[in-house]
Amino acid sequence: MNIGYGILLLTALDAAAASAPASAPPSAAPPAASRSPSGSRTVDARLVGDADAPSPPKATPPTVSAPPPSPGGHDAAEHIRVALRVGALVPRTELGSGFAVGAEAGYLLPVLEQRLRLQLGFGYSMSPYQGARIVPGRGYDAHFTQNTTIMPLDLSAVFEQPLGDSGLAIYGGLGIGVLFVSTRFQSFDTTTEAGDITFGPVVQLGIEYPLGPGQLVVDSRYTEATADLGTLGIAGQNVLGNVVFTAGYAIRL
Repeated sequence: MNIGYGILLLTALDAAAASAPASAPPSAAPPAASRSPSGSRTVDARLVGDADAPSPPKATPPTVSAPPPSPGGHDAAEHIRVALRVGALVPRTELGSGFAVGAEAGYLLPVLEQRLRLQLGFGYSMSPYQGARIVPGRGYDAHFTQNTTIMPLDLSAVFEQPLGDSGLAIYGGLGIGVLFVSTRFQSFDTTTEAGDITFGPVVQLGIEYPLGPGQLVVDSRYTEATADLGTLGIAGQNVLGNVVFTAGYAIRL
């Protein structure tokens, strides 16, 4: 009977062991630090990884430098110059002085160290006269009046010369001008109008100095021309030689 109980007990233990879940295999222990034969402590390279590896150098963006200034004293990229001027016209004849304004636009040429510019200018001026004249076919007029308006359009080559490092520069130019002339005569209580388009040489001389974003300009230009103003023009003044003195402001683009 004892043998029978023993067999039943073994059978129960086998059944319990078969129904129990299989246990997971023991996890591998992390590699431990070891000591070298000299006694210093070493660390497994797998624990360190790439922490001590040098980082790749960072790319440096290229620097863009501004274009150097030209020998003419202004930026090499500034090819266009525009200016506005105001002043007075002074005739070389008996015509009186009058108000004058002018505007111009120039283009800097890539020659002569960028100091030569091709310039187109336009102006407007008035020149009056009043005095005694002998009018052909009419006689002596003690109150002869002539009011002449001149609108010059000139094309010139202008050369700039800097003076030192202060930005001060002088310039001179030579060109040809087209003068649109309109005149009103008053003689013996009769008003007569005449006009003409004439040509003449233009000589220019000036100075400029940096002021703010542009340059202060003092300019003078001489023009010589003769207009066909009819019979009254012979009595009055048909020689339109004059010097225009102006001051203004110029900017470069």
